[in-house]
Amino acid sequence: MTALDQFSRIEAIAQWSQGDAPAREVVVKFGDARLTICDMADAPLTQWSIAAILMREEPDGKITLSPEDGFGETLSVENGVLVEAIRKVHAGSNGTDTSARRWGRRGLWTLGAAAVLAAMIWLSLPALTAALTARIPPQTWERLSTLVLAQERGGARICARAPDRALRQIATRLSLDPARLMVAQGYGGQVFVVPDGRVLIPSSLLIQSNSPDVPAAALAEAISRTDLKLPRTVARDMGWMALRLVLNGTPGPQDAEMLRTALHTLPQSEESDARFATMMETAGLPTTPYADFLIGQGRDLRAQTVASLDRIGAAAYQPAARDNDWVALQAACTAP
Repeated sequence: MTALDQFSRIEAIAQWSQGDAPAREVVVKFGDARLTICDMADAPLTQWSIAAILMREEPDGKITLSPEDGFGETLSVENGVLVEAIRKVHAGSNGTDTSARRWGRRGLWTLGAAAVLAAMIWLSLPALTAALTARIPPQTWERLSTLVLAQERGGARICARAPDRALRQIATRLSLDPARLMVAQGYGGQVFVVPDGRVLIPSSLLIQSNSPDVPAAALAEAISRTDLKLPRTVARDMGWMALRLVLNGTPGPQDAEMLRTALHTLPQSEESDARFATMMETAGLPTTPYADFLIGQGRDLRAQTVASLDRIGAAAYQPAARDNDWVALQAACTAP
């Protein structure tokens, strides 16, 4: 039995720091010879290959890890099971590391460092990139949002037969435009909000939910995390993207992919959680049903946070949609 077979999936709390920032608690997930580091809201921060990390043994049995590319990140792990798993997998990967592989990695690190240096030089011109971004017309942003939505949707089919009564009731409770809500059959992602306000809802969320309060909370959570300034921020930070959009006015697939990636990595922060809690309180809806749903999805840490944001508690409330309309919506989402 290899170390990977012995330690298939492990999750533990550790201390992570980046640069000069103080260390903070994170969740470390071990699997597939990788470490995925998430914040306490279960949002991914970074991912390391165990074969490409530097490990330092501490006197108290802890280990301190850092990526070999040396971008100022460190991770301090003291959980015994996780420490043992990392030691074994790290030792196994180093034992098979050949000189050719080491030199190959060094070449990649050199190229990566050169790319980072070039990016830093480009991004050191914020005035230029900000000026370019300001010249991108609204129509270009709309076309970019449409491309992002098409990429995210893939081959999923919009559920045109879905009765809109339940969706309208949910949208009204959350003060949303119901015409912007789209239910997609065959879409394997989570609720996805495009900066122009359109929302892609997986039909599986509606089918698996035991009440309309669950998708209502999932919608509120996704919308509270959305940054309407994100497209401009991405274009400004990427630099070349801003220049390309100004020169030809037509966004391409690569522009949409950059924005789509940024949307997927939006963190769930204390500020967005506060907006989420306020949105649910204003709608008169509890967050507990959604927390229970998350537990069933194996997202226990996020469920704890969501449950703590409940401002309705045990008080009586009106569900997000009427029972008969909710059942009709679920039935339509399962229809071929």
